[in-house]
Amino acid sequence: ARAKHAPAGRSCGRPGALEDLGLDRRWALWKHRAPRLSSMGQWWDLSVDGLVTYQTAKRVKIRDARLAFFFFFMIGAGLLYIAVYSILYKNILFVKYEVSGEADLTIQQPTYHGCNPRDAGCKNDFRPLTELPYCRQSAGAHGHGEEKPLCKFEEPHHFNPAIIPGSLFVPTRVDYFDMDMGCNPTKANGFACQESWLMTNRTTTLLADIERYTLRLSHSWSVFTDGVMDSGTQSRSGRYLYKCKDREKEFSTPVEVKRICPSGLSREPIECLVGDCNGDLPNPPLLVPDEDKGARIGRIAKGGIFAIPSGDIFNLNALLALAGLDLDKTLNSDNETLREAGTVLMVDAVYSNIRPWWSLWDRLHGRAEYTYTYHVQQRPAKEFKQERMARNSEDVIIDSHGILILLTVRGFYGVLCFSRLLIVVTSMLGIVALAKFVADYIAMRMETVPTHQVVAAHHMFDEVHVRGASKSAGDRSLSKMESGQACDDGSDDMAKTPFIKVATFQEDAILERQGCCGGRAS
Repeated sequence: ARAKHAPAGRSCGRPGALEDLGLDRRWALWKHRAPRLSSMGQWWDLSVDGLVTYQTAKRVKIRDARLAFFFFFMIGAGLLYIAVYSILYKNILFVKYEVSGEADLTIQQPTYHGCNPRDAGCKNDFRPLTELPYCRQSAGAHGHGEEKPLCKFEEPHHFNPAIIPGSLFVPTRVDYFDMDMGCNPTKANGFACQESWLMTNRTTTLLADIERYTLRLSHSWSVFTDGVMDSGTQSRSGRYLYKCKDREKEFSTPVEVKRICPSGLSREPIECLVGDCNGDLPNPPLLVPDEDKGARIGRIAKGGIFAIPSGDIFNLNALLALAGLDLDKTLNSDNETLREAGTVLMVDAVYSNIRPWWSLWDRLHGRAEYTYTYHVQQRPAKEFKQERMARNSEDVIIDSHGILILLTVRGFYGVLCFSRLLIVVTSMLGIVALAKFVADYIAMRMETVPTHQVVAAHHMFDEVHVRGASKSAGDRSLSKMESGQACDDGSDDMAKTPFIKVATFQEDAILERQGCCGGRAS
């Protein structure tokens, strides 16, 4: 049937005749084989070789740079994701155990050179009330046009006790209410009182210079790794904090609105006031006669954040600034300042012994460092206050507004696990196999040039019979065609062979023979 379409000057069996058969030669081959196989009863090969087969890979070189670049791009992208991002940056080779700990918060008034108030010769460093613009004793105007409240200096031990462990309440405004008996339940009023207690004579005071009070944050940690407990204190850990450079822009944001640092948080170390803070040394004396040391102490202490061996020191103003808050610039929805209303501040001490990019290198060289980083956030609370009865009095209520500081210890402890390395290697092999599968899928549907033959149909699959001395019909037909012999019926060859060897070059040869010689293609 195909002989009539063969171009002139092309003889049967000569090279090049295959190119004129078109793209449907496999269908023509099947139409040629179907009646012969059915007549021979060989739709299924029930021999041992037909039932039990072995498959192996056939290597085909495809000269196409696009496919090669796509294949190597997939492998490279997958390996970079696992080796660079997952192993070095995300540290997936480490098993992470959760860290827990205990925290302690203390507060003291501002003192000269940060000395301990309990030490002899240590003096307070309060600013005069006339220099505080929010006090009635000063000459400045109040921000809301109201009469300014009175200010007073308060000793920290008069503050309310902690609500829960690891917390500290710092009052900024205190209201005093006198309580009077509204009525006395008698027979005349039916022993019922609509107003049993009346609050009168409200007096409001602000704590002077409270923003310069200093807090000491101290904590310890513990972790269980495979049933073994490990623990330590902050004195032998690297100290850092997250800081936002644009926090001042958020001071005017309402206190109920969540604050997001627009420029991103930077991790900065906490500088030790004197000497080395990573050791079990007592707190160094801060009042030193050396002028150079005194200048260095003053420079560090001026920033409001520094470290000593027993803990980390923050003044209240600096701690609020880390969360984007200010006592006088930040307002709530009732147009009250943070000093008047109060809020809740969350301080997280996050421990970790792994860091991006360098943890694997440090662990292999025995230089793993355990560090913690402070992350300060404000809870969107409109106000926070506590009420209590005055000491030695049942007729006075103290209503204190202020900052509730909650210090929590958390984090993770990483242990290098070599079993995870096997998982990573398996993932890499899976990526290579996936890239190979996708590239093969694309290659099987590509067409060769200029014959427009599908690669999968002609170059990627062969079926070979290796047992038996006689050649198959395809081999004999191919030999005749290559030698230029005339075509014959070939039915004997096809009928006598117990197995048809299917190979792409043999299919082309058989189809050419069928097309040129008028075989049973129809």
